[in-house]
Amino acid sequence: MSSRIGFSRRLSSAAVGLFIPIACVAQTGVEPNAVTIEFERRDVAMPAAPYNLAAADFDRDGHLDLATVDKGAGTVSVALGTGVGAFGTSASYDVPEAPEALAAADVDGDGDIDLVVVNQGTAMATVLRNEGAAGFAVGGRTPLGGRPHSIAAADLDADGDIDFAVGDFSGTEVLIVSNDGTGGLLVSDRLPTSAGAERAVADDFDADGDIDLAVPGLIADRMSIFHNDGRGRFEVGTSLEAGTNPHIGGGGDVDGDGDPDVALPSSRTGEVLVFENDGRGGFSPQWTIPLPETPWATVFADLDGDGDADLAVTDYSAHRVTILSNDGSGALTPAAWLEVGAQPHQVVAGDFDEDGRIDLATANDAEPTVTVLLNRTKGR
Repeated sequence: MSSRIGFSRRLSSAAVGLFIPIACVAQTGVEPNAVTIEFERRDVAMPAAPYNLAAADFDRDGHLDLATVDKGAGTVSVALGTGVGAFGTSASYDVPEAPEALAAADVDGDGDIDLVVVNQGTAMATVLRNEGAAGFAVGGRTPLGGRPHSIAAADLDADGDIDFAVGDFSGTEVLIVSNDGTGGLLVSDRLPTSAGAERAVADDFDADGDIDLAVPGLIADRMSIFHNDGRGRFEVGTSLEAGTNPHIGGGGDVDGDGDPDVALPSSRTGEVLVFENDGRGGFSPQWTIPLPETPWATVFADLDGDGDADLAVTDYSAHRVTILSNDGSGALTPAAWLEVGAQPHQVVAGDFDEDGRIDLATANDAEPTVTVLLNRTKGR
């Protein structure tokens, strides 16, 4: 296992209010023709401190919107995007009993993007049905059991409907929650996994056309791989060491070979682990990237416009996002350190200002804001 890291940087910042831009610039100087990665920070006021978030077009106007689960307030909030990187005043919906995580998907097949929320307090999944124009109402509740902590959306049984994988934090299971096509959800299987199941990375790891799962175990310090038989039934593949306290992982083709790889932040040891896929769903740790403080959540996206999958990593205790630039072979080098709100718990990627560049947004767990980072990087 090899480590690659660069340290030279330049970062500018100032006080931020709602939609007050900050230019955040950094450059490693490792490559002679390296791109200067630049983002503009905008903080979006939310009714409560967001614990998790999702980005989707909830009102069908062609612009990406944001939804957050507000764990402390017992609400879900939706802020509608304008298409220029700004967001309107958010609307909140009561989802009591400690809502922990959410996923955005059209669960009832009507063309509108709904929300599915896992409630840790009552061990339930709550469907918030989109009634059009991003107005939501409770559409059903499904018992889960345990302590549901995370949720990932994908068509797991290949029937055209979106299903869900829910991690049980208190036990050693990931729950497969099947959709009947109308938004009726039912736990169809419970897969044994490592303790403290975090959000699953869902992708076709073994190239057989079915969605498989990679599940980090936050307590057990493992990552479990589950292979799909094509009908939503899973068999356990490998179980790999995954640092210490691996949190929210991301999937993407980091080495450009056409297979989805997985990155996991090891929060206790201050590093990101990259697991390379052999094309058949077998993973091996390939790179370790040391990072300061507490890496927490990751997302893959082409952030510098060169066609490679770069990696954005939130730093929970240092209140920033680190951009790891991909050299095309899968070697990731820190290229930018971007300040965001306090305790960024999750990060999502999307083109929020519709300029063709991928932007980022973080859910800031210790303050009532979402930080939007608008990509101003000039391509190679």
